[in-house]
Amino acid sequence: MIDAKGRIVVDRDDTPHGDIFFSDHDFFKAHVEHPDARLYYISAPYRPRLRNGAYSLALSRRINSADGSFNGVAVITLNIDYFKTLLSLVNFGGKGSVFIVQQNGLMLARKPALAANAVSSVASSPTFSAMKAQPSGSYISVSPLDGVRRIYTFMRVPGTHLIAAVAPAEQDVLAAWSDRSLVIGLLTFFFGAGFVAISWLLAISLRARAIAQKKLQRLAGTDSLTGLSNRRAIDRRLDDEWRRARRTNQPLSALFVDVDHFKLYNDTYGHAMGDDALIAVADCIQHSIKRPGDITARYGGEEFVIVLAGAAAAGASAFAERLRAEVERLAIAHSGSPNGILTVSIGCATTLPSQDTDALKLLNHADAALYRAKRAGRNRAIHEDHPADNAEHE
Repeated sequence: MIDAKGRIVVDRDDTPHGDIFFSDHDFFKAHVEHPDARLYYISAPYRPRLRNGAYSLALSRRINSADGSFNGVAVITLNIDYFKTLLSLVNFGGKGSVFIVQQNGLMLARKPALAANAVSSVASSPTFSAMKAQPSGSYISVSPLDGVRRIYTFMRVPGTHLIAAVAPAEQDVLAAWSDRSLVIGLLTFFFGAGFVAISWLLAISLRARAIAQKKLQRLAGTDSLTGLSNRRAIDRRLDDEWRRARRTNQPLSALFVDVDHFKLYNDTYGHAMGDDALIAVADCIQHSIKRPGDITARYGGEEFVIVLAGAAAAGASAFAERLRAEVERLAIAHSGSPNGILTVSIGCATTLPSQDTDALKLLNHADAALYRAKRAGRNRAIHEDHPADNAEHE
């Protein structure tokens, strides 16, 4: 109990305090200057002279004389550590905050704790005005004390100018959602990456399979010795060229090429030399072809077939003669041949494809011309004259 002059008259501690006056404290002045303002007053934090300098609050009430005049103050001093102990029981996440603040912005207690024996103020915070003006509410803001973004919910303590607030960190509130989002995102990424990888591997596998299939088809249609198309391939491609020539009304020529006295060559020089001779003839044929639409094939044994798309009779005959001369210029020794070298006989046929003819007839005419060339003495090219030979243009 403090009398009207600010001197302690009654204290829980029996130690005399005659030389200590409290008339300069804000809680004493508040009751002297504002007798009707309120029945009690809570002071700002201060260091009391009787409590070893530990920050405390003074909860005071005016004492009046019988006539209503000021007769002193009743004071209870409360150590701020009480609030700290109270707040230590509250948990709002790893970066959350809970605090008690006065209406003037002075922070009485806070969790996480402030520096030892320190009193901080949030009066300058832009969002603190909302706390002063409203009895309760909430907002999201960055703390001016530690820079953490928090979700603040506050309420005024009834009958006081104290404000209690809880402020879990936005990061803590959203942590569970963030964790789930991270897990879902990672699962989506891995499933997506797995799907892409599987699709990629499947595409590579399909591409490799397609390449292998094309290679097998090419091998199935290729003569292993000479590298030219084989009989199966010539049958398929000749049919395609026949339809194309019929559609475009263009002539189509076929040449049968046969190596002269080849059985005798094999008997004389052996099959290995015979294979080399066939390869040399095939190279001549291959290098004589200039257009991509022309077809060359080994038809069987020592026989070769050439199909010249768009070539008339005169052009086919000239080509056959050039090819015969090219093989002759190879000068491959052949003791069993009247010429002493390896030669070829060539039969040619030309037709203008129509609905009434087919590719097989064209080959038959070329084969007939080949036999005429053989009977005429070999090492020559003969064109077969037949009713379909009506394409006399280059």
